[in-house]
Amino acid sequence: MAAAFVAFGLATAFGLFVVRPYEHRYPPEPTDFYAAFIDEPAHIVEKWLAGSRADAFEANVPLAKRKERFYWFMLATLIAAALLSILSLAL
Repeated sequence: MAAAFVAFGLATAFGLFVVRPYEHRYPPEPTDFYAAFIDEPAHIVEKWLAGSRADAFEANVPLAKRKERFYWFMLATLIAAALLSILSLAL
C-alpha cells in the first residue's frame, strides 16, 4: 500500500509538470513587421514571416517534448499506482 501511495505522489508530481504553463516563443505580430517592411515587395515579407514562424516553432519543440516526457512518466506511474492499489486491496 505504501508503494501505491508513493506512485500516486510521483504521478501527481509529474502531472504538475504536465499542466504547468510555460512560456512559448511567439513570432512577431503582423502589424510590427508590416510597419518594418512597408516598402518591401510582398514575397520578401512572406519569406520573412514564414522564417520567423518556423524559428518560433522550432524554439518551442524542446519545451513541448519535455512536457510530453512528463506526460508519459505521469501516465506510467498512475497505472502503476492503480495496479499497486488493486494489489494491496486484494491481499
